[in-house]
Amino acid sequence: MENRLLKSREDYYVQTNNERDGVNACQRTAGAQCLHLIGEVNKIKGPYKQPEDNLDWLANDPASPYSAGIKELAKHSHGADMGIPKSVGNILEWADVLCATINAVVDYNASGYHEFEADRIAAEIDKGLPVMVSMRFPERNIRGHYVSVVGYEIKDNQRYFIILDPYKNTLKNEPDGFCVPYSPQDWVAHYKGYGIRFYKRG
Repeated sequence: MENRLLKSREDYYVQTNNERDGVNACQRTAGAQCLHLIGEVNKIKGPYKQPEDNLDWLANDPASPYSAGIKELAKHSHGADMGIPKSVGNILEWADVLCATINAVVDYNASGYHEFEADRIAAEIDKGLPVMVSMRFPERNIRGHYVSVVGYEIKDNQRYFIILDPYKNTLKNEPDGFCVPYSPQDWVAHYKGYGIRFYKRG
């Protein structure tokens, strides 16, 4: 049994080709990926070709009509320095700030969540909704990395989640992050328990 929301590699978003920052970009790239899957991504407007770059511009550039308000939210939620380590340097690494940016520019209602169990995520997939999740990879010294859950398959009575990793296959440390299967053991070892959920209008 398999339920997969994305089957074409042509619709796979990768962060390494981002114009503004291809390194610290997993969160907004995964966000754009999920918006693509529910038909909302074309509403993100800005001076760049790719929606994830436009999300970055909309939140961070003083020329953006949304930037001042989004930065105020980041300061209110995460402190005067917005809580972002200098090594990352982007307020969109916070889920609440990314949600606020998406909701402002798309007129949408994405929401952060905590403590989604695997069954709840599978139920979202069954409704045709991707889920953006935060992962950790201590074996690679990665404390946080966002990916998109876009399906699952049942093999040998076990559920394997299908992951779009915008950077690479971080689980196996391989270059291709397209539709990476995560076994139940992989999931438990790496899932941090929170992320962003989406919905379809109407």
